[in-house]
This record gives sequence, C-alpha cells and structure tokens, in this order.
Amino acid sequence: MSTSFRFITACGALASLAAMASPQEALVTAGVERAKVALERNDSEAASQELRSLDAAIEAVPSSPRRTTLRNQVQALAKRADPRYAARAKALDTAAKALVKAAKTYASKRWHRTALELAELAARLAPQHAAAARDEARLAAQSAPAAPASDLAAFFAKSSQPYKYEGRWTLQGNEIHSPEHLDPLPTMLLSSHLIEERDFFIEVEARTEGQPGEFALAFGWRGSLELALLELFYLERTPQNPLGLSEQRFLLHLANGEYQTLATRYPSVTPRERRGWVKLRVEVRGPQLRGIVGGFSVLEAEFADRPLMGRFGLFVSSASAWKGVTRFRNLRWGPLEEPAAKR
Repeated sequence: MSTSFRFITACGALASLAAMASPQEALVTAGVERAKVALERNDSEAASQELRSLDAAIEAVPSSPRRTTLRNQVQALAKRADPRYAARAKALDTAAKALVKAAKTYASKRWHRTALELAELAARLAPQHAAAARDEARLAAQSAPAAPASDLAAFFAKSSQPYKYEGRWTLQGNEIHSPEHLDPLPTMLLSSHLIEERDFFIEVEARTEGQPGEFALAFGWRGSLELALLELFYLERTPQNPLGLSEQRFLLHLANGEYQTLATRYPSVTPRERRGWVKLRVEVRGPQLRGIVGGFSVLEAEFADRPLMGRFGLFVSSASAWKGVTRFRNLRWGPLEEPAAKR
C-alpha cells in the first residue's frame, strides 16, 4: 500500500470518527496519522515535531480514560521517532516546574500579569504538568484590578522640559519621542501631575535608537538638582567591549548636583533585547525602593532621607556624545497595592 493511499484512507476514516469524537480528539488522531506517515518516509524529526504539537490538544480533552489512551499512544509513537524522547521530556518538565514555581511566587505578591506570562510559558513546554497552573493564573489575572493607565496625550500636554535643550519632545501616536540627542547633557519631560501617595508605582516601556543608550524614569522631583532615577545604560562599543553587549542598571538619587548610587546591577543582554522594548518600573513603599527592569532584573534600596512622592518624568542622557531618539510608551502610575499577607 502506497504512503499517499494510506494517508487518504486514514483521512476518510477520520471523517466518520470526527462525528463521534470531540474536536480535540479528532485533532490528536489526525496528528497521530500524520506522524505515522512521516515515520514511513523516514522523516523522524517531522514526526517528532508533529507529536510534540499535540500536547496541548491532549490536555484539552476532558479528563477520561480516552485522554489517557491518547496520551499513551502519542508517547509511544514519540519514543519511536526520537530515541532521546525521555531525556527531552524530562528537561521540558524540569523547566516547566521551575517556571510554575516562579509564577506562584509572583502570584503571592499579587503580580498576576507576570505570573500569567510565566505559567503560560510553562504550559507550552509541558502542558501535562503546567496546564492547571496556567488556568489558575488566568483566573487570577482576570480578577486582578488593571493597572491605572495614563492618558498619554493628556500627560504630554501638561508636561514641561525643565532642562534647557534645543530639541523638543514629541507625541507620535501612542508613543512619546525624545529629541534626537547629540549632547552629554540630559533632556527630560517632566509631568505636572503630582503623586501624593507615600506608596506608589510608575512604569513605562522604552526603546532607544542611539548608541549608547541611556534612559530613565525620574521621580521625587524637587528641582533640577534633586530627583531620583531608575536608569538603564547600554555600554558604548569600545576596544575592550567590542560588541557592546553589557548594560548597567541603577537606582540613583541626585542631590546638590551630585549622584548617589543606591543600587546597581551589571547583567548581560543580547542584541535582540537591546533592539526591543524594555519595561522600567519603580515601586516606592515608604523608604523602600524597588526597581524592576525587563520584569526580572530587580534592584532594591532603602532611602530614608525624604519622601519621594511628587512630580515624575521621562529622562534621557548620555555619558558620551551620541545621536538617536528614545521612544516611550505604556506609561502608567498609581498607588501601590498593599503587600499580600504572608502564608
């Protein structure tokens, strides 16, 4: 029997089966047949990929002996296609369990959107072990209050530039663009909005087109010589650093014209990460400061010199002359939720 004839015959049989089986069961059964055809033509990798894609569909089948049968059938065929199937499955399960653990940690802190991102990634790796955690995270994220989003146009209309600089900030659709910078001096867009809560957060997504790039969230404004910053600085390409793949992340306080470093980190980033949007988020809870960059890099410090509520803004600077625009979007701010009770 030819491969093509076998596949056509199988498809005909599946058409009648679909009337009785659930859509998920029919999807799995059809995928199994495609994998068998791939194995017959000695394309083990195609068969393995086909079977791997069925994991989510199997978990969508209502819990029953039928789901167990389908899972066992797929796993048996996967072991034929990939001699290292067991090792690969173990590695994916381990990664998924670590992601679920991280998701639960974020959920305990009421970071439900971050928890959902991690749980969904875990479920893509190993649906059998992480689907329940993903569904739980979805429910929590749906019930969580949305972060208060700013009206970007209103923010821009009521802002000012406290530093004398010839370039102008502009509103471009749903983004705010800094001037095309060619000066080591800073440029800043300062909000007229006052944060009056002692415990608050501010967050924004930023993307720089300059080399090197240096941008920050500014808060606790008390004039041009006193403010606080959560800053991200991409290092310039040099003979010692030819790829420019490092970055510095700072929590800073400027007073009397001098910077005080409250916290710093020096992780590596990839060129792809540097070309994309990166989220900066600062949380102030009394004297406790927390800076989050990209969702994972956290800086923490204590600053008891003075309260940091007040005006805030977007800040762009450079340690050496460069030319480029920094774009900002999704600017949000508001009171910080009460910490979740420890269990």
